[in-house]
Amino acid sequence: MKYAIYTVLTQIAYDTLLQPQVVSDEVDYYCFVRKGDVLQKMVGIWNIIEIECQLKDEIRLSRFPKILPQETILKRYDFTLYIDANILIKTDYVYHRIDELIRSNTSIALLKHPFRDCAYQELYVCLAAGKGQWWAHIYQILYMKLHRYPAHAGLYEANLIFRRNCQEVFEINNAWWRYYNKFSCRDQASFMLALWQNKCNPDLFLDDGYTTRNHSGFEKENHLTKPKTRSVVGRLLKMITPISRKILKH
Repeated sequence: MKYAIYTVLTQIAYDTLLQPQVVSDEVDYYCFVRKGDVLQKMVGIWNIIEIECQLKDEIRLSRFPKILPQETILKRYDFTLYIDANILIKTDYVYHRIDELIRSNTSIALLKHPFRDCAYQELYVCLAAGKGQWWAHIYQILYMKLHRYPAHAGLYEANLIFRRNCQEVFEINNAWWRYYNKFSCRDQASFMLALWQNKCNPDLFLDDGYTTRNHSGFEKENHLTKPKTRSVVGRLLKMITPISRKILKH
C-alpha cells in the first residue's frame, strides 16, 4: 500500500529542501510550494506541487496543505505523513513506524511537546516572545476560557503528523483550519482545540520523551532566519505576560 510523505516550502530562502537519507519504494514524496514557484517537477526525491489556495499571508498559505491534505493531491492516498521542511529523515525508522500505525488502524499519531503540556502555556510563550499577532493570542485565550477548554490538557508538536484519510480525521482537519484562521497564525493551540472538540486522543508517533530533536531517526535543522528586532508592543507584552497569567489563572 502506497502512502505519501509531504512537506511545505513557501519561502525558498528560508529553508533548503532536505533529501531523506533513506527512501522507500512504498512512498510518494511531495513538496508543496507557492503558485509560480514550480521551476521543475522533481527536486531529488520530492515531487513539487503548487498550493491551490489563494491566500496573501504566506504563513497561513503554508498551513493549507499541512492542515487540509484532503483538499490537495493527497486525497488519493489512504495515509499521509506531514513533516516540517527542516526535519531530515535519517534512517528507515519512520517507514517501519508508519507500517505499525497502519496495521494498528491508527487515525492520528503525533509527537508530544517536549517542554509544555498546555495550550494556554503555548499562547503565553508566543505572547512573551512576540510570535504572531498579540491580539490574536489574547482573543484565543479568552475564547478557550469561555468555552471551558481545560488547562494542562496536553500539547503536541505539529512538525510531524501521521493521518489516515477518513471522515473522522477530515472533521478534525476542518475544525483545525477554522480555528487557525479565526485565531493566531501559530497553529499548535488551534490543533489542540480541534482535537478536544472532536474528542480525539491521538497515538504517539515516537515514544514519550522523544521528538525529532533527540531521536536517531531524524535530524532537525535550524531555520535560517534573520534575527528580529522586538517592537515596543513586543517588549511591553514581555513585561505584562506574567501579570496576565495571574489574572487569567493559568
